[in-house]
Amino acid sequence: MLGTSFIDQSPAPRSSTARAVLAALMLFCALPSAHAYDVYIAPAFLYGDGGGAPGTWDSQAAAVAGIQAYWDAVGREFNRTYTVTNVRPDPASNTVNGVRQRALYDMVVCSANPCTTSSPFSNIGSVPVCPPGIYPTVIQDSPTSQTAYCRQIFPDAQPPPKCESCVGNPIYPATGQKVQVETDYVGVPGLTFTRTYRSNVG
Repeated sequence: MLGTSFIDQSPAPRSSTARAVLAALMLFCALPSAHAYDVYIAPAFLYGDGGGAPGTWDSQAAAVAGIQAYWDAVGREFNRTYTVTNVRPDPASNTVNGVRQRALYDMVVCSANPCTTSSPFSNIGSVPVCPPGIYPTVIQDSPTSQTAYCRQIFPDAQPPPKCESCVGNPIYPATGQKVQVETDYVGVPGLTFTRTYRSNVG
């Protein structure tokens, strides 16, 4: 009889931890990926002076008043009067959400000699700003127009913050929302599987 060799094709024994990790990975791959939802908000605008006045302001009118106050102080020091005048949109600047990025202004300087006018003296620039931790996204609509927005991405389900005022298992009284977090598996560092049930997310 000819010699026959057999190859043992039975799976190698695995530890229970390895089987649990493998099962969890297969389950993870079979689950649909979590969805996120976006929140879009319009940015605010901050205004600053290109002519040296320190600070930023939340409107063009406040910027003009702040710049004038700065030059009033300079004028007292040098015995002159400085007047910000003729504030107007800079036709060469783009608009962001309909707001001109830059406005020009003139300066009238008076001392013992006749007054002189510098036109334009400087500009007031504007930039879109978002809440802390979010940066504005700017889209070029045309060569002279841009749209800016603040986009914050939230995961579809996230563990709730500790809720001292919750009732039940837990239910937020203000909204009636039930939130429950269940941890299914904790393995090697960084590998956990957690499900979050939120009653207001379909």
